[in-house]
Amino acid sequence: MVKQLKESNRLSYKFHLEQPARVLFGCGARKHLGDVIKPNDVTALVSGSTTLIANGTVEEIKSNLACDTVDLIQLPSCEPTITTVNDLTTKLKSVNYSKVIGLGGGSTLDSVKASSIVARQPSSTDISDYLEGIGQGFELTTPGPEIILLPTTAGTGSEATKNAVIFSPEHQVKKSIRSPLLLPSCVIIDPELHASCNATITTHSGMDAITQCFESFISIRATEYTRTLAMAGFKLGIENIIQAIQFPNDLDARTALAHCAFNSGVSLANSGLGVAHGLSAAFGATANLSHGASCSILLPFAATLNQKYCNESYCQLATAIGLRTADQLTAHIRNLCDLLQVPSKLADVGVTAEALPKIVERSYGNSMSGNPFRPEPGKLAAELITFFG
Repeated sequence: MVKQLKESNRLSYKFHLEQPARVLFGCGARKHLGDVIKPNDVTALVSGSTTLIANGTVEEIKSNLACDTVDLIQLPSCEPTITTVNDLTTKLKSVNYSKVIGLGGGSTLDSVKASSIVARQPSSTDISDYLEGIGQGFELTTPGPEIILLPTTAGTGSEATKNAVIFSPEHQVKKSIRSPLLLPSCVIIDPELHASCNATITTHSGMDAITQCFESFISIRATEYTRTLAMAGFKLGIENIIQAIQFPNDLDARTALAHCAFNSGVSLANSGLGVAHGLSAAFGATANLSHGASCSILLPFAATLNQKYCNESYCQLATAIGLRTADQLTAHIRNLCDLLQVPSKLADVGVTAEALPKIVERSYGNSMSGNPFRPEPGKLAAELITFFG
């Protein structure tokens, strides 16, 4: 007999879902890239990983493509800025590409998504015109070439989202460009591509994915569907990140982190995030930290700040990883960060207490709107000082 939902649950049990049309997941999945690219495709292969070029992976992927035209475009090793994205847009605009492949970490994937679509817009091809909060408010109206993404880190979940995050040096903030047009047509997640990540990258990217699962699970916009994905991803990340760091060639651990990252991307795209990600952009820009490093630092703070508002959700996450109480979950997160040698003091990353009000002021964007409560700016700055010292 089918168990009937109570009317109150039935009314709240609804969700809208936006995610990539096609996902190929598992070790060796990259070998199926040739099934996605047709012989007559004009293809750009965009890579942001010098390691994958040096170890022959890029050439392997390129050689497996049967199409007549494959142009290799190398990106600088940095998080996307207005300048780097506009440079890539110019290159993609110069050829009528039918497919654009992004091979790299979250920065590369964000760059590829943004540039591929902006390059086809009739109103402007300057990324700054589309950035939330600081641009001209232009909307993306014209589809771009098909986007195929191969993440080489397990972190941002960019392969599963409809947005890209770009840094504006002029404004000293990271802002998003957001549209369903940015969703890739195909995602190929091959954990074998992640084995070359060093301990620092594995730590920061893994903690980013764990933070995204945590925040999307407790988000006020979470649904039953996204909470299921977020909880599963959180468990996979928490239970495997240390193994992946200590044994980088352990493909079981790499597969678990890759799954965590993908779940985090789908979850955040459909339910939002919270205070850690709200603060991360401004905090990272001030301290010159990567997004993953910022999230690693801010997750214990977010867990502590939100605990009294989310006791039931915390207990559910605690149970998923073999604990019982909300207190135990928060302590476990903090202990994990200590074990991973994540900085726990503002002085450790060169952020002064005097800088916090301006950081907080720039943190009330889309990510903050999913937090279980909306912290008042003055109190949030004071909480940061108390927590980090």
